[in-house]
Amino acid sequence: MQGAGAQSDNPIMGQMLLDVSYFSKRVTEEVARARRSGTQFSVVIFRSQPRGDELPEMACVEALPAVLANVRDTDTVCRISHDSIAVLLIDSDGEGSRKAALRLMDRMGADLSRWSVSILEYPACTSILDDLGLAA
Repeated sequence: MQGAGAQSDNPIMGQMLLDVSYFSKRVTEEVARARRSGTQFSVVIFRSQPRGDELPEMACVEALPAVLANVRDTDTVCRISHDSIAVLLIDSDGEGSRKAALRLMDRMGADLSRWSVSILEYPACTSILDDLGLAA
């Protein structure tokens, strides 16, 4: 996973997490690279949908180790909010991203009813990446 040195300690959650600003920078770099070379990439966002008294933060804390252990070295993982984890999958088309998302859900041991998954494919979702502040 990319981003060594771009991490911040989150003592409340007990995790080393990539800064959202670093993740946004990586997405912006991939947009520029994709424009130059015509390659594709995707951003997969996992959002916790807790039940009852469950805290969405705890679902992310429990899922992050499995996500980090099951992405490629070229991919970038970030907790983008208290209830969401994002994965930048470079050189990945829509079908590859869907397979990766399903594989990660399986590795997370996730109950599919407790997570929503969004897959943003470049270039189709350029305006959404901009709206989320993930690309310049």
